[in-house]
Amino acid sequence: MPDTDGIEHILAESRLVVHLQPITAISGRTVFGFESLIRGIDKSGNLIPPFSLFEMAKNKGMTLELDKLARRLAVQAFKPLWQQDKKRILFVNFEPKLIENFETGSSLFYGELQNAGIPYQNIVLEVKEDEISDTSKLKDFCNHYRELGFNIALDDFGSGQSSFDRIAIVRPDIIKIDRSLMANISQNQINREIVNAVCKMCQNIGALALAEGVETLDETVFAIAQGALLMQGYYFAKPSCNPLDNQLSEKVSAVQHSYAEMMGNLQLEMDRVHKMAKQVEDRFLTIMNTIETIEHWESFAQPLLTACPSIEAIYLIDEHNKQVGSTLIKSQTRALYEPTPHGHDYSLKTYYIRARNAINGRHLTRPYLSLASGSLCRTHASCISVKQSSFVLCIDFAV
Repeated sequence: MPDTDGIEHILAESRLVVHLQPITAISGRTVFGFESLIRGIDKSGNLIPPFSLFEMAKNKGMTLELDKLARRLAVQAFKPLWQQDKKRILFVNFEPKLIENFETGSSLFYGELQNAGIPYQNIVLEVKEDEISDTSKLKDFCNHYRELGFNIALDDFGSGQSSFDRIAIVRPDIIKIDRSLMANISQNQINREIVNAVCKMCQNIGALALAEGVETLDETVFAIAQGALLMQGYYFAKPSCNPLDNQLSEKVSAVQHSYAEMMGNLQLEMDRVHKMAKQVEDRFLTIMNTIETIEHWESFAQPLLTACPSIEAIYLIDEHNKQVGSTLIKSQTRALYEPTPHGHDYSLKTYYIRARNAINGRHLTRPYLSLASGSLCRTHASCISVKQSSFVLCIDFAV
C-alpha cells in the first residue's frame, strides 16, 4: 500500500497548516509580532510537529520544497493580522541550506510579500548561525537581505555551537536568547548573569533582546529584570491558528504587576542595606574618634564584624586610592581568593570611584563574586572623614 502520510502526499495534497506564536512587548504595544511554525496533517487529522515534518522531507530530499511552501503559507497566515495592525512583525524560519547556497539576486519569498502588500521591514529572518559553516555566505546573505529592508534575528542564542564572533558577521537586529537559559532563571544565578550580559550587549550594539521559551510568570519577570525587551513562550500563548484568541492583555498586566512588586522589594532591600551600612559607619566613626591614629584601626574595629550577621568584610581606602591596614573578614576564604592587603590600589575599582563621585558620597553595588571570600556579596562604599582626612569605608554584605 502507498504511504499516504508520506511527505510527497502531504505536500501534493497541501496537508499543511501554519501556527503563529505571539511575540509580546511588555512596554508599548502588547503584540509585537508572530513567529510562524509549520505543521503537517496526517490522514487521521493529527498534527505532525515541525521537527518530524522536516525529518520526513530530509529523508526524501524535499527539504527546500517544504521550506519554500512553509514561507508562502506563513505570509498568507500573517496577512490578516498585519492588516489589523501594520506595525506587526512576522518572524520566519528557513533552512540553513538556503544560506549555504545563497547567490545574489535569489529570493526567499518569490513575490509573496509584494502580492500581499507587506513591506520587507515587517519581516524578521531568523538565522541559526551555529548550523552554518560558511561565514562568508552567512555575511553575504545577511547583508543582502538587510539592504532590501528585512530584519535579521539570531535564533537560539546561547545553545549548541552559538558563537559570539558570529554577532559581528550577522549584525542582528534581534537576538533570541535560548530557552535553556530561561529555565528556572529565578533560581539560577549563573543563567541570570549570562542573560543579563547578553541583554547589556544587545543594548550596546543596538539589538533587541528577546527571551525565548518563557513558560511561567517568574521566568518572564526575571527575564525582564535582566533586560529582555521582547518575550515569547507558553506563558503568553502556544502556537496556534488563532494567536490572538487568548488572554494576552491579562497576562501582560500580571507581568507588569509582578515586575513592579519585584522592583519595590529590591528597593526595600537596598534601603535595608543602606540602613545597616549607616549604623556600622556610625559605630566605626565613634571608635575612630577614641583612638589617636588611624593606623591599626582593624584591631579596634574588629567587633563591628559581629554587629550585623550579614557583614562579610570591612576595609578602608585613603584619598590616595590605597587600602589602609588589612581587610577585616568574617568567613573563611575559598582557594583562589584572598582579602586585599595594606597598600592595595583601588584606583580602578568601580564602586570606589562611584562613591567618590556620588553627590551623597555613597554607592551600593549589585551582587558580585567577592575576590576576598569567594562568596556572593554587595559592597556598600561611603565617603567618611577621620582625623581630618578623607577615606572611603567599604562594607561587604553577604547575599
